[in-house]
Formats: sequence, C-alpha cells, structure tokens
Amino acid sequence: MMASYQYTPYIIPLLSGGVISVIAAFFLLKYKPTLNRRTGAVLFIGGAIWMFAVVFELINTDSETIIFWSKIEYIGVVIVPVTFFITTILYTGYEKWITRKRVILLSVIPFITLVLSSTNELHGLIWSNLTLITVDFGTAMFYEYGACFWLYIAYSYILLIISFVILIRSLINSFRFFRWQSIAMITTLTICWLANILYVFKLDFFADFDTTPIAFSISSLVLIFGISRLKMGDITPVARETIVENMKDAIIVSDDRNRIIYLNNIANNLFKNNKKSSGGLIGRYISEILPDCSGYFENTFNSPEIVGDIIFVKNGQKRNYNIQINPIMYNACGKPSGKVVVIRDITNRKIIEKNLKRRIEFEKLTATLSTNFINIGINDIDDEIDNALKKIGKFAGADRSYVFLLTNDRKKMSNTHKWCSEGIEPQIDRLKEMPVETLPWWMEKLNRLEMIHIPRVSDLPSKANSEKEILQSQNIKSLIVVPIVHSRSLIGFLGFDLVREENIWEKEIIVPLKIIGDIFANVLERKRTEKALIQSEGRYRLLFKNSIDGIYKSTLSGNYIDVNPALVKMLGYSSKDELLSINIPNQLYLSKKDRPPPDKRERPFEARFKKKDGSKIWAEVSSMVIYDEAGNPSGYEGTVRDITRRKEAEKKIKYMTFHNSLTDLYNRDYFEEELKRLDTERQLPLSLIVGDVDMLKLVNDIFGHNEGDKLLKKISKIIKDCCREEDIIARWGGDEFFIILPKTNGKAVLKIVKRIRNNCAKDKTFIVPLSVSLGFSVKNNVLQNVQEKIIEAEDKMYNEKLFAKRSANGHELQLLKNAVLKKGFETKEHMTCIQNLAFKTGTELGLDSVKLDKLVLLTIFRNIGKLTIPGKKLNKESRLTKKELGIIKNYPEKGYRIAMLFPETAGIAEYILYQHERWDGTGYPGKLKGKEIPLLSRIIAIIDAYDVMVYNRLDKETAGKKEAIEELKRCSGTQFDPKLVEKFIQVLEN
Repeated sequence: MMASYQYTPYIIPLLSGGVISVIAAFFLLKYKPTLNRRTGAVLFIGGAIWMFAVVFELINTDSETIIFWSKIEYIGVVIVPVTFFITTILYTGYEKWITRKRVILLSVIPFITLVLSSTNELHGLIWSNLTLITVDFGTAMFYEYGACFWLYIAYSYILLIISFVILIRSLINSFRFFRWQSIAMITTLTICWLANILYVFKLDFFADFDTTPIAFSISSLVLIFGISRLKMGDITPVARETIVENMKDAIIVSDDRNRIIYLNNIANNLFKNNKKSSGGLIGRYISEILPDCSGYFENTFNSPEIVGDIIFVKNGQKRNYNIQINPIMYNACGKPSGKVVVIRDITNRKIIEKNLKRRIEFEKLTATLSTNFINIGINDIDDEIDNALKKIGKFAGADRSYVFLLTNDRKKMSNTHKWCSEGIEPQIDRLKEMPVETLPWWMEKLNRLEMIHIPRVSDLPSKANSEKEILQSQNIKSLIVVPIVHSRSLIGFLGFDLVREENIWEKEIIVPLKIIGDIFANVLERKRTEKALIQSEGRYRLLFKNSIDGIYKSTLSGNYIDVNPALVKMLGYSSKDELLSINIPNQLYLSKKDRPPPDKRERPFEARFKKKDGSKIWAEVSSMVIYDEAGNPSGYEGTVRDITRRKEAEKKIKYMTFHNSLTDLYNRDYFEEELKRLDTERQLPLSLIVGDVDMLKLVNDIFGHNEGDKLLKKISKIIKDCCREEDIIARWGGDEFFIILPKTNGKAVLKIVKRIRNNCAKDKTFIVPLSVSLGFSVKNNVLQNVQEKIIEAEDKMYNEKLFAKRSANGHELQLLKNAVLKKGFETKEHMTCIQNLAFKTGTELGLDSVKLDKLVLLTIFRNIGKLTIPGKKLNKESRLTKKELGIIKNYPEKGYRIAMLFPETAGIAEYILYQHERWDGTGYPGKLKGKEIPLLSRIIAIIDAYDVMVYNRLDKETAGKKEAIEELKRCSGTQFDPKLVEKFIQVLEN
C-alpha cells in the first residue's frame, strides 16, 4: 500500500522547534559545563522527539503510520515532565535530593507508560479507541484515552505542580539577579502546561490537535534565552539564609570605621553573645571581639584580601581559625566603605595536617628501619634494635621503649633490649626470666594477638590486679604493648610506657606501631636464623678441623698457585690439581664485575662463583695483594667463605618482610609501596580488584581455623593462577585481597574477575564451595585519585557481598545438612524415616503446627554438633577414654552454638542443647529434671534412642522393634518422660 501525505502549516513551528531543541541540547553539552547540563540536554532532546514525531503524525494520512508515530511521540511525552522536574530541582539548588535511586523511582511510571503505549493493541490501557477524522488541515487521529493515560497525566501534573511551587518560592526568595531566571522557567512551564491542559481536557479551539509540542517549541526559545542571556544554570539561586545564615563559616560585615553592622548566627555564637539575636554585637568595634587582629583591620587594603590564622579558646579548648578580610564596596574617593570578615574553623584541617605529617614521618621511619635491618650484619643487629627503639620511642612520645622475648617453651619472658629517655631509670636487669603467669590478663590479650593500650594504669580492671601492681611498682602511668608475631605465633612484645605523666595515645600513633611489631618480628627471626647458621658453620669447622673456609694463593693473571681441601670441596672439584688447572676470571667468577681489581681489595667482597657442575654459589672473599721484593704486586692470597645460605636467609627475611606467610602473597606494606610506584601515567589504565573470601567465618566457626587457613590458601592460589606475572596480588587483611593490574583496561580486568569466579566455581575439592566477592575499578587518567578508586572497588565488592548475603543463610544451612549426610550421621532415606516418625509422634501428642515444624527440623539437625568432633573419635570401635568421652558429650553444646548462627535453626538450638537430659536429673549438660527439660528435647531423646537401638548401633547388633519397645518401657520414668514413652509406643504399634 502506497503511503499518502498531506501538508499543514502546523509542521513549520514544530520543525523549527525540533531543530532549535537539538541545537540547544548540543550547546548545553558542549559549552555549558554546569551541574544540570545533561538533564537540560535530555529535556531538549525529549521535546525534539515529541515535535518531530508530531510532524510525521500530521503529514501522514495512513492510520497505521499515524499510530506508529504516535507511539514514537510517547518517548518525548514521558521524558519532558520528569526531566523538567529534575531540572527544576537542580536549578533551585536541591541537587543533593537527586540520587540515582530517586531518578529510577521517578522514571518507573513514565517507563511503564512508554511500554504500555508501544503495546497498546494488546490491552487498550493508553487509548481505548482510535478514529481517523477530517479536520481543517486534513486527516487526523482522534483518541479515546484509557485509564493508564489518565494515571500518567495525573502523575506528570503532580510533578509540574511541585516544580511550579518550587519555582515560585525561588522567585520570592532569590536575589534580584536570579528572579528573571525563575520567571523564564515559570514562563516555560506555564506555556507548555496550559497548552497541554487545554488539549487533554478538550478546552481549546483545536480539540482534535495537541498544541503542546508547538507550545514547547515556543517555550524552548524562552528557555534558550534564559540559558544564554540570563546565565541560567551557571549558578543556582539559593536564598539569603542558605548563603549566609546556614554557612558553616562565621560572617561579619563592618563599616569604614570597623564597626559591626551585620553578623550571622555562627559568628554570634562564636563570640559567646548571650542574646538570642546578633543585636548585642551590632555597633561594636571589631577590635573589641578580635583584639589580636586589630592590625588587620587598620590595613589600608593595598591588596584586595588579607588572610591570616588565629586561635580562639572556646569551651575551654583551643580552636584554630582562618580569617579572611575583603573590602565590600568603594566610596566616591575610591576607598573601601566596609569590610567582610570570614572566619573559618580549621581545627580539623590542622589535626589532619598534623596526622598526615606524623604518617609521613612514620613511613620514613619504617622505611629507614627496614633498610637498616636488611643491610646490617648479625653482629650489629642488637645495636640496631636499641637504636630503633630510641627512634620509635621518640616518635611515640614515650619515656621508655623495650623488647620482651618469650622462651621456646613460652613459660618465661625476658627484657632483651631497651631505650630510656634522659632521667628515666632502666628496668632491664630486673626483668629477666619472668614467669608469664605473673601477667595473666596481659598475656591473655597478647596470645590473642591484640595490642594493649592502657591510658591510665590506675584504671585497670580488678582482673588485672597483678599487672597493676607490677606497673605501679615501676611508676608506670600509661603504656602501649604491641605483640611481636611470627608465623601467627606470639614470640614477644614491644612496650612503650610513660612514667612522668599520663597520656591517651591517639589512634594515629597506636595503629602504625603494629607495623613496627612486624618489622621487629622479621629482624628477630633473621637473627635467630643467622645465629643458627653461624652455630652450624662453627660445628662444621670443628668437624673438618677449621677447613670449611677455603684458603688460596693465586697469580695476578688469575691462576691458583695453592688451595686447601675446603676450597676444592666448596667448588665441587675432585682434586686439588684439577682446581689449580682452571683460569679464575673465566671459569670461576660468574662475571667480570664479581672480580674487583687489586686496588679495590682492601675489604672483603662478595662474589658469585661457578662450581664445576655449573651451579652457582655466593662467596665472601678476603683477599690480600702480595708484593715482591721490589714492591710490585705479584699475586693474591686470602680466604673464601661460602655465604650462599646466608644470602638465602637474607633473601628469605626480605621476602618475609613483603609477603604474607600463610598465602605466600604480598602483604599490605608491599602493596601500598607498589601502588605508589605504579600510580603513574605510564601505567595507565591502572585497574584495581578488591576481593573478600565468602564463608570464611562459617568455616572457622564450624570446622576450625585450620580449615579456614586451607580455604584462604586455595583462594590465594586460584587468584594467583588467574592473574598475570606483572600483577601485584596482596593479602590485605583477614579475608581481603587486593590486586593491582597495570596497563589493564576495564574489559581486560572484567575477564580476570570472571576467570577467578569461574575457577572458584569449578573447584570441588573443599568442604564448602569456593567463592570470593569481587569489586574492581579502573583509573584511566592521572587526575583521578587512586585512593578514591580503591574505595570505588571496595564499594562494588561490598555491594556484591551484600547481594550474596541475602541468600547466604539458606545456602550455608543446606551445606551443613549436606555435611551431616556426608559425614555419615544420616542417610537421606533414614532421615526421611525419622522425620515421618517425629511427625506422627508430634501429631499424636497434639502439637501445634509451629512446634511440629520445629520437631521435624530437630530430627535433621539434632546431631549437627558432631561435625566438630574428629571422625576417628566419633567412629572409634574400642572403649573411649574419659577425655574422649568428654569431647563427645560436649557435642550438644557445639550444636547449640552452630544452630544459633542461623535464623532458620535458632528456634531449635535450645532443644539440641538439652536432648541428652534425663527424666531423673542425671543427664547432661544442665542436669535438668522432669518437666524442666523442654518438651521437644524429651520427645527427640525418645526418638533418637529408638533410632540408635533399631538402626544405628555401632557397639553391638541392632535390636528388633519389640526389644526396643521393652527397653523404652524399662527406661521410662528414669531416662525418659513416662507419658511420652506411652504415646510413642502407641505410634509404633499403630
């Protein structure tokens, strides 16, 4: 069918308006970088779609084509009211109200309306009937609107009413500059809205033609005039009280004689005026309330602004303020006729600057200490520790700093290193071989690897009386104790105390000291390792008659003249003659750089040697130049010591300094250093991934921390396998991982994230499914803050964690149920049988539906506590020891704690706990008697006993049904509730 067209003069303003709207949208996006430019552009684009769609609707006479363009028209119809409302909100300064969530909520009804309009043939909710009619300009479509159309009209009119009210309020409260802007917005709204009302309610002369788009094309000109000429949107109109009275800064206005003529509430409160209003200070000279700043106000204003910092004492506390003084106007003589004084509280900024300065100082300190500890020899370690204690003690503002180390059996501790400020008496000689029992409260916290902060020793709790007495005997008033931990085991602690005065250390001091504890742990472990190495070398020298060090004599050109057996063995040669035949520079040294010239051999040097078999060793060479009778160099003689093990130990210590011992990934310190190094333009785009291991707490609580460690190791290996060699993977904390991916865009990092998730899902070797919540972000340009990108990645990770957590409890509970089946406590068939038996018993007893559901659930999870018992003890065929019996008897308490972890099983936790109580009061764990025992616990005890006798005996053959009934009758009144036994037997017999 050929399409037919018609002409109408109405299309001219519509086409013009559409073109103007498109141009206006482009102008806004390209040349108006303001808060609401995008929303304004969407408003114009929506209007343009509406106008162009109406044009095509008017020029066509075919009904199907008109309906099609009518549906397209609805795109603009649903966009314009919402975007005008959002534009109004942004324009009038309420941009904080506009959030992504609220924009989505605002768009729900328009979106539904758009969907309904596009599918109207299926339901008729937007228009119930269409009629092609003839009007003045030709053929047009007459619409009979449905219920959802009127719903949308009501919704859009509500938005426009709110917009109108906000604009009227803005017109009344705004400064004069903004009133014309508000008038332009109100005019735009009024023209379009009035036209739409006339059309919708059939009140205008064009009852069959919607004049709203034409009105919008006219109002677009008004809106464009406001944007271009009135600077609409460049600055939002905010009422005077929002600008001045609600400012966080104190504002004072003075005349040319420095007398106060206005001040806001902040300024009024700052100067402690007792009156509610600022009238008590009006007319006074500024110098009366700011005497320390009188010099500022006498200034002749050669510069347009004076800036300075002052200190006020407010409520007994010193506060830092920044003061800015500006002239506000000029009289006929060109002199200022008044001043505006802005006083800003910068106390928090000063604190932040102070903390930042401290952090920088601490980072420099830790870098220096780490470098020094790595580079020094074992003989200098103790001196360097004392030197480090001095630096750290001064940084922390302590009077004393010291190190205590535990003995290998962890029963005693000794003060091994100390530093004291001038005038403070050391205590190191008194604190040797102290039993750890003398500090029970102290050691309990340290064994949990907790830091101890005691602001006031006198405030210690009664359970720390022993510690309180010891500390007061040394006149200690405040202290911090940092655990020294190696391989998740306490080996000692660092202490910082004050004896002159009390002090509450700030968090910015306390938290960094944990890093110091890690540094000390590494260096002390290095000392222990190297000391053991030296002792080993000493024993080796004795065994081989001091021949472990090689001794040699050689020519200047590089041939051995003589060597001892130790050197022959060290270098892997079969005989002395074989070693004498080699050329030292070419066959022994790994490179020319390893062999220094004669004038560089005053001190021992380290070199890399090649053994006969091609393997490499590190050697420390002490070489002396030999001179002939004429005083000319003739050769070398010296010793060679194999230091390969020492080098490996140093490498290990350095490795341990930057790696997490459990997962073998980088630690937090190394991650932060690498982040600084890689945060450059050359590495862009720089991607960051944050991960958090799911269900770690569940595994730790139920299966133990050993299984939790296995879970962390598995996740670490999967992450490492999924990343590239150049990526930096670090364990950030207990269950958190961070990954830095240099030169990686969003598409590539998304592939890595998906690979990690897929590999976790594929791994079926662990007791629970492997899962890690991941979030990532990409830094694409140097202006973006990398810390903000970390926060963005963390937010995404937490969102994913939160989303996963919604269904986690049910999922985790199913895992426990599967674990019960897997461990062999039940089979699915047997569990179903016991459930049916419990259901029939509960029904016979007349239990309500809630208790009946709990009883059935109890049959599933009554043995959940057995998950914590080792399988060897649980299934042991021989007689259990008293200790083993105690472990097994403890499983109801373990089951109680596990059940309390989940909302679905918390209601049966009490019944799990008391299922082994006896009617005569001799059961466990509470020795409850008679009806003190919860009803469901009494019922499940009978069902469980019958189950064990008939189906599940490990120690002897199972009994028959009759034998089991006789046994229940025999125990009735002693072990079991007699009435319940009677009811249960009736169920069995029926």
